[in-house]
Amino acid sequence: VSALVSRRDLESETAPSDLDITGASDKAVILRRKAGPVKFTEDLFIRGLRRESVEQEIGRQIGQMASKEVRERLAQVAVTALDSLDTPGANAHIHNVYVASGTKGKLTLSSLYDTRMKLGDAYNRLTTVVCHSEAFSDLVLDTIGNYKVENVGGFTVVTGLPQAFGMRIVVVDDSNLKSDPGGGDFMKYRTLLFGPGALGLIYHQRLRIEAERRLDFEAPYWRVLANFDFAPHVFGMKWTSATANPDNTALGTAANWDEAYNDHREVLCAELIHNATAA
Repeated sequence: VSALVSRRDLESETAPSDLDITGASDKAVILRRKAGPVKFTEDLFIRGLRRESVEQEIGRQIGQMASKEVRERLAQVAVTALDSLDTPGANAHIHNVYVASGTKGKLTLSSLYDTRMKLGDAYNRLTTVVCHSEAFSDLVLDTIGNYKVENVGGFTVVTGLPQAFGMRIVVVDDSNLKSDPGGGDFMKYRTLLFGPGALGLIYHQRLRIEAERRLDFEAPYWRVLANFDFAPHVFGMKWTSATANPDNTALGTAANWDEAYNDHREVLCAELIHNATAA
C-alpha cells in the first residue's frame, strides 16, 4: 500500500479517499521444465542389474537433477533481482570488491560486514550466508576458530562461527556463485545473504514422472518423462517481462525485473561480489 500513513484532518467534512493494495505487482514467473524423455529396452543390463534397478536409477537421477534445477533457478533469480534493484541507488544491495587482476578482494569478515550494512538498520535481519566452497575457504582462513561442519541433504551447513556475526553459512558449489569473465581475468564469485522469508518457491506442478511401454520396435522399450512447474521469487521484486515460461537467459536478464517495494529494506537479500584465493 503506497502512502499508507498521512495526516488526519480533524476538521474535514469529506469522506477519505481509499488506498489501493497493489499486491499483484509483486509477481513471480512460472518456469515449466521437463526431465527426459529417457528410453531403455526391456533387456537393458548395467553391470548385471535387472530392469527394475535401471528404473530406480533413472528415477533417482530425475529427482536429483530436478532439485538441482530448482536450486539453480532460485540462486539465479536472487542474483538477477539484485542486479535490477537500483532504488535508492545503483547496486543498492550489492557490495563489490572484485578485481580482474592484482590484489584480490576476498570473502572476509570485513567485506561480509560491509555487505550486511547495505540494508542499513535492517542489517541484522540477514541471517544466512550462501557461498561457494572456494570462497568459504577464504572466510575460514580469515576467521579460523571454533566451528562445526555438518552435511545435510547434500549441502555443507556450517554453524558455530560467531566470527561470522552469528549467521548460518550454507556452502554450495552453484554455477551462479562462480563465473569466468574471460580475457584472462580472475574468476568472479558471488556470496548471497538472506533473511527469513526472503525467497519464495511455489510448485504449480510438483515433479510428476510418467512411463509408457512402447512396442514400436522388435525389442519393446520404456519411455520415461518427468514434468514440473515452479515459480522462484525474491519478495519485494517483480517479473516485468511479457514472456511466459522464459528460458534461463531471459530469467537472468536484469531488465526483466523491477522493484515492488515501498522501502528497499523489505528485500531481505544482499550480495557480495569478490575474488577467491583458489582462482
